[in-house]
Amino acid sequence: MDYEKHFREKDIPTAEKEVNCIKELLKSVDSHVDSGDIAQAKNRDEDLKKSLENLVTLNELKLEEDRYKALTR
Repeated sequence: MDYEKHFREKDIPTAEKEVNCIKELLKSVDSHVDSGDIAQAKNRDEDLKKSLENLVTLNELKLEEDRYKALTR
């Protein structure tokens, strides 16, 4: 992912952590589904959704910043 394109510079470390978290949560959901632990899979899915929402929020902040910069040029 091109973090500079999608996130503000100051948010890149947080975005990278969220992306890594998402990847680990996907593995965890898969593992719990394979083992039949559907309740835990659902819990990890909820965590996954929160991380995705955080990532979207960070991206929206970047889009707002880019729009502002475009208007003030």
